[in-house]
Amino acid sequence: MKKSINNVLIVFGFTFLIALSAQVSITLEPVPLTLQTLAIFITALLLPTWHAFLAIIFYILLGAIGVPVFADGGAGFKVITGPTGGFIFAFPIVALLLSILVAQTRMNHNDYSLSKLFIKISILCGVSSILLQIIGILWGKYYTEATWQHMYTDWLQPFFLNMILKVILATLITIIIWKNFPLKR
Repeated sequence: MKKSINNVLIVFGFTFLIALSAQVSITLEPVPLTLQTLAIFITALLLPTWHAFLAIIFYILLGAIGVPVFADGGAGFKVITGPTGGFIFAFPIVALLLSILVAQTRMNHNDYSLSKLFIKISILCGVSSILLQIIGILWGKYYTEATWQHMYTDWLQPFFLNMILKVILATLITIIIWKNFPLKR
């Protein structure tokens, strides 16, 4: 019973981390620059797969019912179904895939050198970031009917450096936590 309560608290703790990270926001139009993706990656990298998935689903449900957890205090179905809603829908998909792909590495991280661990996690986060952008931009393109050039210059290009930094930060934070707080098997 105690383990179940701990698991629920951990899932809600990461839900809170994601919600808090969304409030660290620089408003760029049409897509805000937040730390959500960093929190999504860390959640997927640190938690068991279904725990990570549930933390993100709870985050989305909180926003859907009106709790202001989305970027800039946004909430409700208008945010989820709006032009940037594709990014929100992509969060659980990306986290699920990332968590599944990193699961073996997470359990056996001591078998890897730091450089190999850094490369492996960075590649997985990089691919996850690309998938997130593809889903979000396809949704936004469909919603706004904007040109591909517009989608590139306004929705993707301004975030290149941001995406790279989030991948590096998620990787470094994960390695530090894995190395300093051993996982129970």
